[in-house]
Amino acid sequence: MNTEKSSSSATNSNTATSVASSGAILIRDKDNATCSLPAPTSGSGETKIYGFRESDSPCKNDTARTVQFTDLPSATKILLTDRDDAIESEDQNFWFSFVTTRKRTSTIIIELEYIDTYAVGDIIEPGLKLTGKYRKNGNAQIRDTLSGVSIRAATSPPDPA
Repeated sequence: MNTEKSSSSATNSNTATSVASSGAILIRDKDNATCSLPAPTSGSGETKIYGFRESDSPCKNDTARTVQFTDLPSATKILLTDRDDAIESEDQNFWFSFVTTRKRTSTIIIELEYIDTYAVGDIIEPGLKLTGKYRKNGNAQIRDTLSGVSIRAATSPPDPA
């Protein structure tokens, strides 16, 4: 598996920007300022990790309120965490993992705290399945604590429709 620690390739703006054909994840803060995290190339099997504590990060650390998935290919795996290295671990406050299940998945804007109301295996939005979650003590803060995002592309491109 190819893993790329990335933050400089993302964009940061006050409005959503156009995304590459591999899609992106949009993070918004309390003022609706948006940063875009491009997904790796579809079919590459690559993983991009965005750590918000890095000085060149497009997203500010511990300010995220919402997430939106935009045009992500099928079988893309996503991890949202309060750790800068974006791993599933119980030495953090929370993490959520997802997989896309449609050829192209786009969602509405979703409050990060709202994700915790779903059970593992639930479809949060058409094409977006919650595959895992952790919340320390069942009540650890989620709002304004997102620090890392991992996006892994599938190893083969989606089938043409």
